[in-house]
Amino acid sequence: MPQVPLSGPSLRLRLFGVPVWFHWSFPGVGLGIGVPVGAVTFVAAANLAFELFAWCLVAVSALALVHEVGHAAMARLLSLEVHALLFAAAGGCCIAEEAACAKHELAYSTAGLACQFVVLVATSLMLIDALASPDLRCGAAVFTAVNLLLIVANGWPSGGSDGHRIARALSRLAGASEK
Repeated sequence: MPQVPLSGPSLRLRLFGVPVWFHWSFPGVGLGIGVPVGAVTFVAAANLAFELFAWCLVAVSALALVHEVGHAAMARLLSLEVHALLFAAAGGCCIAEEAACAKHELAYSTAGLACQFVVLVATSLMLIDALASPDLRCGAAVFTAVNLLLIVANGWPSGGSDGHRIARALSRLAGASEK
């Protein structure tokens, strides 16, 4: 197994035989989004500011987990070895064996975004549910907004992102179909 670069305290456990490491800095991205959102709304109402801050922290952490578990599940479906799931300040990372073909790389790279899309649909449906409590609707609104932000960030084709790997796999598939 490759060495996972962690310094400082972390929680290490196994999930379905896969090492999962939570670095102490994992809530950092949620804090980075939650603090400004909470600070801006604090002017309007302190209790709303705390609620939005808490929902942001939970949303970012939960969505990172959903996203990386999606990659790991797809890797397992493709018979790729999953070495570890790592969660730290910048989000998460599924460390798995390289896909042998472009189709598998495309499936693996889109799996995390697909899982986020399922959550997006679920939280969007909660927003239109008239029976949902105001607190649940607030949480659904925050999950929806944060999820859209993370889908765009993860799907953007910049170096090392899922979007970059998806674009590379699609390019390889297009090149193979031209031959």
